[in-house]
Amino acid sequence: MSILGEVAISDYYIVVSRSDIRPKAKLYTFSFQQPIPSFKLPLQSEDIEPILDIQSLLNSIYNRARYHLRINYNFEPVPPLKPDNAVWCDTLLREQGLRNC
Repeated sequence: MSILGEVAISDYYIVVSRSDIRPKAKLYTFSFQQPIPSFKLPLQSEDIEPILDIQSLLNSIYNRARYHLRINYNFEPVPPLKPDNAVWCDTLLREQGLRNC
């Protein structure tokens, strides 16, 4: 999908387009260090659009599955993170008590 105008360089993009206004769409950008933005989920034109909060959903799945007990965060991820993201991630994991070496 082509995008008109200035688009910020970002790690991730979400494009949301209602069928009745295509090719127009909303663009949501976010970086590795930011939460995933919530957005209205397009349905049928007469339906109320619920707000989709993917970040809360992922957090809930992570907690319910107890991934913090299954993943050894002392290892670096593959592929490796960008240097600034790696430092941020290391600090976060140490603060959470999930990395100790």
